Amino acid sequence: MTTDDIRKFLAKEMGMKKADIDKAVFGIAMAITEGLKKDNYVRYSGLGVFKIRIMKEHMGTNPRTREPMLITEKRVVRFRLAENAPR
Repeated sequence: MTTDDIRKFLAKEMGMKKADIDKAVFGIAMAITEGLKKDNYVRYSGLGVFKIRIMKEHMGTNPRTREPMLITEKRVVRFRLAENAPR
């Protein structure tokens, strides 16, 4: 599903204008981003949990050269769907 597909779906289901949909979706994304920065997790009731996970430094392989390389520590966002989320 693409962003445009989501816009069309919400326009049809909610009767909203695409400009309003863009503002709402952007606002939700910004709120989730700020929550992750502040608390390292966001619980969205009925949808799921967004959580920051620290991936430790480890050895990997350069896909172009196939040579071993050190991959530095980084933060990644994980999402877990709520058990009662609509499917």
